Amino acid sequence: MSSHAVSPQTVQKQNIVRIRSGLRTPYPGRYGVVSSIDPEDRHGPYLVQFEGGLRFRYSIAEIELIPAHATTMRDTDLF
Repeated sequence: MSSHAVSPQTVQKQNIVRIRSGLRTPYPGRYGVVSSIDPEDRHGPYLVQFEGGLRFRYSIAEIELIPAHATTMRDTDLF
């Protein structure tokens, strides 16, 4: 996975993200779509939806933004 820092200003609704590995991070390595952003949510501002409708909240340190040109990957064709 990339070690590039993600800026909160660059993440927007409908962006495709990959979940970074972590001890308590659900779905590490999977791709999802940012369905909402709520900076006041104590569980994490980024609500990421996965294939099948499952959703989890993540902090900025737990997600990796996928560039638009990478959307040809099979795992990113979620919806």
